[in-house]
Amino acid sequence: MILRDLSLKVRAREEDEAFVKTPELWINLRRGNTLLEIYDPKDFNRLINTVIARKGLNKFFDINHTFISRDGRYRED
Repeated sequence: MILRDLSLKVRAREEDEAFVKTPELWINLRRGNTLLEIYDPKDFNRLINTVIARKGLNKFFDINHTFISRDGRYRED
């Protein structure tokens, strides 16, 4: 088995542009993605399966306004 960490090898601005131009990247590529490659124990050159081993957080995520509004932050209940 081999673990492979996935990432975009670009600068921050280029990464942001890539996510904007290609929605599939934003949906599928997350910080913390790891692939698990499973090889045949009798033939290490023969890949049997590849699975997503760990799926990280989206780079950007929605936040509910009520969580960050002044009223929502300073409730006493």
